[in-house]
Amino acid sequence: MTPAEESKVLQGLYDNIFAMITYAPGSDKPAAFDPARTLLQFSKMEAINPDDFKSQLAPNNPNGSYNTAYNFFAMTDIVPSVEPSYKPSSIKLADTFKQIVNNANTDAEVDPAQKKTYDSNYNYLNQVTLIPNPEPEPPTEVPGPSPIAQTYDDNQTAYITAIGGYRNAMLGYDLTKVADQRAWNAVEPGLSLNVDKAWNNWTRGGKANVERAQNALQATINDIVSSIIADGQKKVSDSNWLASGANKFLMTYPLPSDWYKGAGSKGATKFTYKSSVVNTSADSKANSYGGGASWGGGLWSVGGSFNHTDEATSEHFDGTYVEISAKLTLVKIMRPWLNTLLFRTKGWWLKNQPQNGISNGQLEGNADSMLPLIPTAFVVMSDVKIKSDFSEKDKSHIASATSGKTSVGWGPFSISASYSHSESHDKTKATFANGEISIPGMQIIAWVNEITPPCAPMAHAGAKLQSEPKAKPELITEA
Repeated sequence: MTPAEESKVLQGLYDNIFAMITYAPGSDKPAAFDPARTLLQFSKMEAINPDDFKSQLAPNNPNGSYNTAYNFFAMTDIVPSVEPSYKPSSIKLADTFKQIVNNANTDAEVDPAQKKTYDSNYNYLNQVTLIPNPEPEPPTEVPGPSPIAQTYDDNQTAYITAIGGYRNAMLGYDLTKVADQRAWNAVEPGLSLNVDKAWNNWTRGGKANVERAQNALQATINDIVSSIIADGQKKVSDSNWLASGANKFLMTYPLPSDWYKGAGSKGATKFTYKSSVVNTSADSKANSYGGGASWGGGLWSVGGSFNHTDEATSEHFDGTYVEISAKLTLVKIMRPWLNTLLFRTKGWWLKNQPQNGISNGQLEGNADSMLPLIPTAFVVMSDVKIKSDFSEKDKSHIASATSGKTSVGWGPFSISASYSHSESHDKTKATFANGEISIPGMQIIAWVNEITPPCAPMAHAGAKLQSEPKAKPELITEA
């Protein structure tokens, strides 16, 4: 492939995954994520050891492990840099949110009637679970959703899985060809039925009631600013941090909860991608932020690691086509302590900070802001298979990977690498036969981030103005 063809393959892969998570099957059925507010970032060398995350403590698993709960919190608490592909920044979400609410100020007075409405609906959606401890220690309080809100979250997750399966299947066909049109029409009814079933379960499980409460919260926020700030301060106060040995964490949990089972997760869906079927968008974020610039030197990455991908060398891919299959799970990150309604509330400022000093609400010019992005989900793939007409040069990289001598990646896929976010020294290692790379186990191949809304809405007196926006990075199409 030429560098331009490599970029096209990467953009197509990016667009397929982005389309899966932002697709809305109709005006009456919403997308999982708002495409205008979502940044998908490809990751590199992020192989996962499922033992590090299994059966974690969560509101829906109060007897789970504190250690694996901490591992999940630590992995998802990192705010990525506003760059073309995923790169950990020094910003930690929990600490930053704590700093924000502890330094937030407002002159607005609370409307008692609106506060009553807010509290009533908030308590409808949230509850505290008490976990017994050995005497004389008091029970541990674990915040989480109420039963109806948990049902809502579970049903929404099942709906997202059904939507992803439908959209990915459709993207696997070239609908400009009559044969593919017929093939798609043969499978579409069954996939559409899965979406309808998931939607009906969601609506019958109290969807309308939960969303009325959510809307009521949204409608009252500008009349109870100080209460929202105080609530945020309480949720991240030192007394609400849990302990895993010497490590402290705030309750953060995944949906689906069994995501660490990979292909065996209830949220896993079939994923396929063929470079011969072009489904790319001219205005795709892959053109600027989707990761193309990170692979300008080629789709092969040799050496380096998840935390040190800049130490890897890049090589171009010689194959003329690529076909990828895997099991894909979209894992939502649930944080009962993070009340993002604050970021949409008017009438407050942050001590010594300018207006929109937390975020300008865009990608451009937001890299140096206090909290430009919030990681809201990640994409896990398991049992990945990559097929192509690999050249001898390509096969030399594959041989290095299958021998386990060095870390090797292809695009966002880890073919051989040490486990990320783990104390284990084991490695994931692929096999190669009949022109196909088979990668066992699990890996995170992308992170889903919400662009933080523009906030704080007011400037603190005397705060310096924000600097001019910086130019966004462009997709590199040549070596």
